[in-house]
Amino acid sequence: MNLEYYRTFYQVAKDGNITKAAKSLFISQPAVSKTIKTLEEQLGCNLFVRTPSGVVLTTEGSALYKQVEIALQHINAGENIIKKHIDLAEGSVKIGISNTLCKYIFIPMLDTFHKLYPDIQIEVINRSSISTHQMVKSGALDFGITTIKSEDESLNYSPFMKIQDIVVTGQKDLPLIGDKINLQALNNYPLMMLEKSNTSRHYIDEFLKAHTLSLNADIEISNMEFLIEFAKIGIGQAFVIKNFVEKELASGELIKLDTFPVIPPREIAIISLSDVPTSIASKYFIKHILTTYHLD
Repeated sequence: MNLEYYRTFYQVAKDGNITKAAKSLFISQPAVSKTIKTLEEQLGCNLFVRTPSGVVLTTEGSALYKQVEIALQHINAGENIIKKHIDLAEGSVKIGISNTLCKYIFIPMLDTFHKLYPDIQIEVINRSSISTHQMVKSGALDFGITTIKSEDESLNYSPFMKIQDIVVTGQKDLPLIGDKINLQALNNYPLMMLEKSNTSRHYIDEFLKAHTLSLNADIEISNMEFLIEFAKIGIGQAFVIKNFVEKELASGELIKLDTFPVIPPREIAIISLSDVPTSIASKYFIKHILTTYHLD
């Protein structure tokens, strides 16, 4: 049955007069009378008793009024919640991202977004890029931030930044500094890499394999941040992401080695389900990311 019938019924009952209700609803008096008559016919009972001064609810009408009032309150509350979501005064976003990307990429974006929209609740799920893909596909996340390129048609893939893998050292007197070095030569010096289960390590291993190169890591570390810190104190040479050590390179704490072949840059991208609409808050967060970073 048409919801507007009940809205009209509610207004007539509230005003106690069809003419007043028509003015409140901005429709004609005959239209209100016709709606009430139609509703009574469909329900099979009289809802109002007509009096010289207006209308009074019948017993059945009074029972219906109590339920309609509750229903309309819930509908109005729902509409108010939607308005808050549209105005970004309420809402939530669940995002999947790896620890490394969270520290170096996501936290600056989170800071600025939270200042713009402090009422949006943000839940960050720290997982590997592989796990993030799986969680997005299962619907457990609104979107994910990943370094794994996706050809999956069920996912939207929106790259927003390029990152470059390089080799650095904190040893100022290392003989390799200033020379052009074949990556294979790194086996002659202490070498540090992320663990093999790490997405960045997998990318480098696949690149080495494609160029028939093989490197043996003397130290494997699970965290990019520790890898950078170990390299700074001279424990060994390390594969790191250039974008994340710009300050250390500028200050001289780390020195970039001129290695070849050069590892090609890769993308950081937002992934979300292509056939499921994202929430309003998620759309704004994704827009914020894409406008903060500009893919070259």
